[in-house]
This record gives sequence, C-alpha cells and structure tokens, in this order.
Amino acid sequence: MILEPCPCINKGEVNEREFKPFNEEMFIINWRNEIIKLINELKDYSFWGIYVNTNMDILYDHTNLWLELYDTIKEGRPDSNIMIKTNWWESNDDGDMMGLNTKCTHPYFRIWDVVSISAYFPLSKKAATASYDNIYNWVVNCTDHSNQHILSDIRSLQQAINKPIMFGELGIPALLYGISEPYNKDCGFDDDETTQSNWYKVWHDVFIDEEWF
Repeated sequence: MILEPCPCINKGEVNEREFKPFNEEMFIINWRNEIIKLINELKDYSFWGIYVNTNMDILYDHTNLWLELYDTIKEGRPDSNIMIKTNWWESNDDGDMMGLNTKCTHPYFRIWDVVSISAYFPLSKKAATASYDNIYNWVVNCTDHSNQHILSDIRSLQQAINKPIMFGELGIPALLYGISEPYNKDCGFDDDETTQSNWYKVWHDVFIDEEWF
C-alpha cells in the first residue's frame, strides 16, 4: 500500500506543475506538518511507500527542508520507502519543465528511497494511432516527438541518483491521438483502446527486467 498526500490547490483548479507558492519555505514547513499529522493518524496502517512530494518540482531547491522531512518520517516509519514523484521531461535542459540534467545532478533527487516518474512522455508529434512496434521503437530508440531517448534517459537518471525508479503515473487516453498527447484526457473524440493496450505492453516489456525498476 502506498500513501500519497496531495494538496488541493485553489479548490483543485490549479495542478502541481502550475503551483508557485509565495513563500516556498513556509509552504514546505506547513506541508511537512500536515504529512506527519496524516501519518500519525494512520498509525495502525503499514505502507510500502509514502510520497512526500507529488510533481511539485518547483519546490525542489530546498534540499535541507526536504532532508529534514525525510529523516523525520524515516525515524517513525523505518520500513516504509519515502518517495517523491517527478514529472516527465521534454529535454535535458530546463525550460517549461524541469530538464533531465537537473534531475540527474541536484541533491534533492538523491534523498529518497525511491524516485517515481509521472511518465506521460509524448511519443509522436502527430500520430493518431500506433502499433506495438512503433511504440517499442519510440521508447527504446528515439521518439518521433522530440528525438528523445526515453529508455536511455531513465537509465541515466537511475545511474546518477543510484535509487530505484518506478512509474507512479503511466498511461494514455484510450482515444485517437493519445500517443501524441498522453497527458491530455481530451486529445481526441474517437476511441482507440488498441493503441492504449500497445502502450502498456511496451512499457512493461521494456522496463520489467531492469534491475533497478
């Protein structure tokens, strides 16, 4: 069982990527207090994993506060994996989203027992559907979207932080163009369960035998 606390920002109208608190340090302190309160209320439950940050990558640059939170929870829950979830990336460099280079080099990402990825990587610029072989080639070799090397990138991240990797979020809408916009639940109007099934099969087949997965 995994515990995943998530803040309800502006009554749910603002997602984690768009969230920019006025005082980041104070938010993290208040968030820490709420997480610890929740964990204490659930003292009768055992958790394989406990998320402390879900996709709020904007807050990564406060390493000491996050390390303090890790130590506090780990002391009371030594058998639980203390985890974060980070967003997929568009490139090596930071832009609209945090890039792979920052994830590989910043000490924040080395704190945790497990690092989870929201793996909504777009694989094509314009494909409406895709076969198993198409998707396998894009994941293993190079995407048709931004010439991204997903398998190589994730291996590089794991080697850099030396922590297990999991996919905390993975999937595409069962709609046409889901392969091009996996993060967009309104990407198309017509159903396409075949491409969605191919997507899941490829990600399973590519990563299941990785020792760190």
